[in-house]
Amino acid sequence: MGESDDSGPENHEHDVQVAEGVDDSSDDEPEDQVEDEERADHIAVDSKRFAIPSSDEDLMYETVYKFVVKNDISIEEARRAIRGFDRFVDDGDYFEIHTFFDEFYHISRSDGKIRKWDMWLELIELLLQAFNTFKPDLVNTVCHVASVGDNLPENMKDTCADRIEIMEMLVYLIKNLVLRLEGIAVKRSYQETGVPMVNDDDSDLDEDVVVDENMSDEGFETWAKVRNQVLEMIDFICCLNISRGNGEVIENAIQFLSRPPRLDPELLRCFSTIILKFASHPRFSKKNAKEDLVKLLTHMRPICIGFDFANSFAEELVDATMKFDYLKDARSDYPFVDLVEKFSEPGRMHDQMLSVMLMRMWRLVPRETSGSVTLPRPFVLLVQKLSQRAPEVFLDHCSQAAHALNFDPPALRTAILEAFCQNICSNELLAPNHVRPGSSVYNSYTIMTDCLLDFLEDTNPQVRLNVLNFWVHIANSRRVPFDSLKKGIFNAITERLKTEKSAGARKLALQFLVLYLLLGPYGKELNFDALSKACSNLADFIQRIEVIDPERPGVQVIMERFNSFVDKMREELTRVIETKKYDENSDDLVDEPLEKIIVIMVNMIELDMNDVVCVLAKMCFLGKFKNISPDLPTKQLVEELINEFRRYYITMHMGCIGDSFGQDRLEEMGAAFEENMDRAERAVNVVQEKMLFAEQMTLLFPHILEALEQSGYSDINYAVTFFATCYRFKIRKAASALYRMYSAGNKNLSMEVINTVRMLFLKRNLRGDVDIVETANCLMERLTDKEDGDRVAIEELIYHAFTDGGFPPGLVSHLINIVTEVPAPYKCPALTVLALITRIDPYGMRKHFRVLHKCLKSDDVREACAALEVISHLVPANEDDPVKEEENYRYRLRATDSLFCDIEHLFFKVYLSDDEERLPDGTPISEHWYRCARTCIKAIFSIASDVDYLISRILAKGLWYAQRSSEALISFVEWEESGKVPKGIDKELVKKRKQYLCVAWQRTNERALVLISEVVEGTLVYVDNSFPKLLKRAMQLDDKAAEELEEATEPYADYKKEHTDFEMDFAYREGIFARTIAAVKSKSSDSVKPDKGDVESERSETSVPDSVEEEDEDDDSNRPSTDELIRTRTVDLLESRLLRKDGVLGRCLTMVVYFIRHPNIPKAIADAALRAFSKFLLICPQFTERASSLFLTFTCCHPDADMREYLLVAAVDVMQRFPSMLDRHALFLFDMPIDKDVNVKITALLYLTQMLTRDILKPRGTLSNVALCMLKKKPSSDTTDPSEAQTSYREVMALAKKLFYEISLKGNLLVNVMPDLICRVCRWEKEVPLTDFKDIVKKLLPLIMDKPLDTVVEKMCSRFEFCNSREATAHNQHISHYFSYFISQVPLSDTSFYKMRDALAYFAPFLEDSVVYHDLIAPVHQLASSTQSTDVKRDAEEFLRKVDFLHVKSTLTDEERDRMSKAVGPINLDVPVKLDKDGNPIIFSFADCDEPVEYDDN
Repeated sequence: MGESDDSGPENHEHDVQVAEGVDDSSDDEPEDQVEDEERADHIAVDSKRFAIPSSDEDLMYETVYKFVVKNDISIEEARRAIRGFDRFVDDGDYFEIHTFFDEFYHISRSDGKIRKWDMWLELIELLLQAFNTFKPDLVNTVCHVASVGDNLPENMKDTCADRIEIMEMLVYLIKNLVLRLEGIAVKRSYQETGVPMVNDDDSDLDEDVVVDENMSDEGFETWAKVRNQVLEMIDFICCLNISRGNGEVIENAIQFLSRPPRLDPELLRCFSTIILKFASHPRFSKKNAKEDLVKLLTHMRPICIGFDFANSFAEELVDATMKFDYLKDARSDYPFVDLVEKFSEPGRMHDQMLSVMLMRMWRLVPRETSGSVTLPRPFVLLVQKLSQRAPEVFLDHCSQAAHALNFDPPALRTAILEAFCQNICSNELLAPNHVRPGSSVYNSYTIMTDCLLDFLEDTNPQVRLNVLNFWVHIANSRRVPFDSLKKGIFNAITERLKTEKSAGARKLALQFLVLYLLLGPYGKELNFDALSKACSNLADFIQRIEVIDPERPGVQVIMERFNSFVDKMREELTRVIETKKYDENSDDLVDEPLEKIIVIMVNMIELDMNDVVCVLAKMCFLGKFKNISPDLPTKQLVEELINEFRRYYITMHMGCIGDSFGQDRLEEMGAAFEENMDRAERAVNVVQEKMLFAEQMTLLFPHILEALEQSGYSDINYAVTFFATCYRFKIRKAASALYRMYSAGNKNLSMEVINTVRMLFLKRNLRGDVDIVETANCLMERLTDKEDGDRVAIEELIYHAFTDGGFPPGLVSHLINIVTEVPAPYKCPALTVLALITRIDPYGMRKHFRVLHKCLKSDDVREACAALEVISHLVPANEDDPVKEEENYRYRLRATDSLFCDIEHLFFKVYLSDDEERLPDGTPISEHWYRCARTCIKAIFSIASDVDYLISRILAKGLWYAQRSSEALISFVEWEESGKVPKGIDKELVKKRKQYLCVAWQRTNERALVLISEVVEGTLVYVDNSFPKLLKRAMQLDDKAAEELEEATEPYADYKKEHTDFEMDFAYREGIFARTIAAVKSKSSDSVKPDKGDVESERSETSVPDSVEEEDEDDDSNRPSTDELIRTRTVDLLESRLLRKDGVLGRCLTMVVYFIRHPNIPKAIADAALRAFSKFLLICPQFTERASSLFLTFTCCHPDADMREYLLVAAVDVMQRFPSMLDRHALFLFDMPIDKDVNVKITALLYLTQMLTRDILKPRGTLSNVALCMLKKKPSSDTTDPSEAQTSYREVMALAKKLFYEISLKGNLLVNVMPDLICRVCRWEKEVPLTDFKDIVKKLLPLIMDKPLDTVVEKMCSRFEFCNSREATAHNQHISHYFSYFISQVPLSDTSFYKMRDALAYFAPFLEDSVVYHDLIAPVHQLASSTQSTDVKRDAEEFLRKVDFLHVKSTLTDEERDRMSKAVGPINLDVPVKLDKDGNPIIFSFADCDEPVEYDDN
């Protein structure tokens, strides 16, 4: 080989001037045949130049390129080769590496037979020495090559090829030896720590392999020095820089040995392999070894930067670190991502290397998804580190990352999802204003958010917890996708609330809901009614500007032209319609399309208007205009036709206005119109999204409350905050949800709700003081909410919140100022707040009584009614303090007070109002009739002392007005029918007057019935609450008088004695009560003992025997107590006196019953009578029992669904007042869930749930009707809103499931009722097909799977006999299939199996049916395969043989039957007869399922 004449220094930089140009010619060298010296073993070396192979085997077995001649060597040959090469190296003949390459290759091979560490160490030292000898020649060659230019001479090309070949041989062999020696060092390090290495198995070695891998301490010290020499060699090669004469430095000059300048990638790969092998040593797992690892990897910096090897090294780094044993430790970290910046340039190269690492990492993921595949821990560590340090690299690889989410371990999924979260939260490319549908960023964004949504249901609880945490971060960053609402994010989060056992997970779920509500894109005004109105207005606006928009280009000009003849057109059209001129000569228009005719009409309207309007009218009466009815009044019909024609006229003339405006102006106006349209459409979309979000929140409330209850109210803080925030944003039913939380019975939860309510309504200024004005405004706004449920709920919450602490000082005076000084619109809200304050502090509000009385005289009935509401609270209904109770009694007003005159005036002002009487704002007074009547009656019962007089007066007047309206109508009808109507009076006027009187009669009688209803309700409340207190007060005064008087002035009569009304009123008012008072004996008489003679004389004078006197004494001492007398008097009043036929209420009852029973009464009056009748049923149980059949008939069969719902609620109230009716009349309540109306179903299910869970009602088999509610039903075709109906049906299904769930929590109650329930469901095959029955069973059985089902199996098996009866098969020919399927779904226990075996005789006749047979043997087979008892398994197999025999018995011959019968054994098919207590056989029927089932928890 040729040598250079000049020798350069061994340092990395040289001061040799080189050419600036670089030759771009091919680097392929001609094949030169060079003859080498013959070696001692006479083996010739191939003349082809050496190149570092991609694998060791390529040097020996590659067919295209084979460099190594020998197949293997012995230990002696290896030693001779090392000694021989050592001599050559000492002489400077490093090029003899060609001669010994075969031997050195086999020594360093990974699968070679020589494994002696000392030989490896000796050889690598020798090779490094050879390299040092080779360095001067290498430097000189590089200097000359760099100075020549692009075109190298032939001899210099050969020299460069020789230098490259020697350098690659040395590096390749050193690399192999480093892998061997460092592997020994790593293994020894693990052995010292006691950690076994993975894949450390030498059991498959051949017998002739020489192994000696126990390196001595001295050898390790030597190897540590050799490591540094190897790194110095790498640095020398890669950092060889040449200086030009002008001071310029050529970096990485080693690559100039080839043209074009480059370095073999395999050589660079050798360097990276060596460094990565050094990095695999476990010492780098220690935290204090980070600096050493940095120094090691810094050697790769010139390789990555100078030779463009960064991407390749990133791939090798990933591949190599996957096998590092110390990274498989659970305590380890992945340090290499943080160090990428040490061997790369910041910016693009750094990001590109991380991206390449991520891409290489995804290639390691299996393509096929398998639940059993677990990726190695280093893989997980790398993902975690990349997700933390460079989450943005995941953005371009999110689809591959999404695929990796299908594998274990869970930490991998957490790391990937964390990277997604950080991208969504912090990457500006994913900001909402940058993400647009269709872009690549949007696709990546969608993939990441969908993955985060899907893995809320991950199987690992820690992953679910982390994903919830990620969603919280996303919500906090305002980056929740706008379409997540439609994808079900809130349902998924709420499901976590219901199913997660971790308190932290539930807390995060609530935290997300709160944050999204506060920081979401929907704003803080989410009132559904306001949004609906806004959406409707926007839709009307869009429709209006689409049809006729004055701002639209050219519309104004066309409108002016149309208006010039519209008046004349209106007159002509009116005349044509009235005279029916359009029928003349118009038969040819019948089949003509509207589009064709309308064009002609628009063009001819100004030329021949008469013909055009005739055609226009004819087209209308032919039905061509779908949105115009020909039956409209003439005037209205003309206006509709003109508006429709105007729309066509403008539309068709839009193309002819360019000349009048000018093209530029036309385009400008057109662009403005399109922009306005786009804005309007976007506004509609936003409002609709807000409505959807608000409604979604409302639908979530029940589920969140259920989840809160299941968790034992452990997450109350965030839950209360969430509902309070929803209420602040005016979301429907939020206040109701808060009230449900307050009423849940948890003390801590109730206190949290109360404190939150106080914070919501007590507005504070910057100093922290209560702002009276803002607080008052907030209260006035919220307490006048149109949503009744929320308004009542928040009113109750405010009442409880401020009952103890009271309202802030100054609030009442501010509200009073509003009432007295502010205009009318603000008075009603202020009075509403004052009514609530009066409930809290009635005694403090009494000083404002006359102000309120003055408001009562207002012409505005709303203000008067609101003031009366405040007055009605001045005397509280219940007061425990006797002193305050006495004060309340004294505060009641007499009938002579002017207040009651004003109340009566207000009442009859509204009572007699019609639809024509209106308030100043145009609202009809009649709309406030019911509220005003109820408030007036309530106020009289509350504050009057002469209740009976005032109520009787108002009731009498109301009935009198009803009578007068009836008499007026009757008189007018008789007058009309008698023919006394004067001839000059217009018949139309008479007809209108009759209609007016009829409406007045109907309205007055309906209101009279409502008045009766309110009076009865008020009377019941008064008798139950106030009347006993007044009686007790009277008795206390009586006792006090008895103590002060020496003798009673007169004996009191018995309480049952009839008194006049005047006597009773006087007795109530003056505190006198009819009760016998024993004579008071003085102490002096008791102390004087009479003589014996006196006693005898007294006995002789009085004919009363001693026994009678003793009885009198006993009677006097055992007289009834005060409470007993009060109770007796109250019961007597309710049961005997109130409903007397000659009494006021008795006569009212007669009137009510008449209106109910009379067939020709208008529906409004009949419904009002029914509502009043329901109140009468609450008075007396005897009357209720007699009238219950009539009332319950109306409840079940009334044609109006709203009335059925009202009567259902009334019936429940009656049953709760008189519990004795429950057992006799409860069946109707179980039938209501199958009502046609959804609202009736919901009400019935709610009441059934409440009464069954509180043990008010006993469950029955009639719960089958509730089970039918769990079936999915499609809305009927006549439903106006199918989506709303579908939502209602889903609510019905949810309530039915909740009812059974609540019953399942009460011991074995659901187990006991299950057989009766199933039997009733099986009755009707047409209504409940077998598929629906299976659906019901699948929903019910999971609720009782954790309970003993022996009784269920026994009853269902024994009832198989009933399946042959006529009653069973009347409506279901396949009822046995229903029974058998149910039994097949019940898991058998050992006990229940024997119950089934003993009942074989009952279902044996049905075993020939294949369906029954397969159903019944299925659970037995399952028991036989799962039981641990050998006896049970043996008995089960015997039972199965008998069942098999009974199944095929009818198909066998007599011989086969006898033979099989002997094999099976005896079968007892005698059905046992069970007798009742009277000795009669017990026969099951469907009627037995209607009996109540007792609670049994055994």
